[in-house]
Amino acid sequence: SDDKEYRATKVAGLYWMRDNMQADTARLYWDEVSAEDFCPSGWRLPTSVEWMSLFKAMNYRASNASVMRLQGAAIGSSVWWTSSESGADSVQVAYVNYHPMSYEAAQRFETFGVNTTTKTYPHSARCVKDDF
Repeated sequence: SDDKEYRATKVAGLYWMRDNMQADTARLYWDEVSAEDFCPSGWRLPTSVEWMSLFKAMNYRASNASVMRLQGAAIGSSVWWTSSESGADSVQVAYVNYHPMSYEAAQRFETFGVNTTTKTYPHSARCVKDDF
């Protein structure tokens, strides 16, 4: 176990890290995040269902997402690994696509959800904890 403190917010019955896990690069590969010791002791990768519960609990509103730091500063998307594998070569990822200059997008995420992708591309990662 490391001695770091992690900022967390309780949403949809889980404690969510408010920041992405750090690595030498901004994004992490599946082999890194699927390792048993990737998340700190007591933490784990969220499932795709838990990500959708988080989006729903925030009412898909950008103003609610800011606490969780889900949006970047520019047009684009954020993608996170889930623990929900979809076969030997694929896994589900959670995503938010946004356009912060748009009034509508400032009120709600433009698109959000869970998608299946191959395990070859790097993505961001967050960990969750059931209880403190």
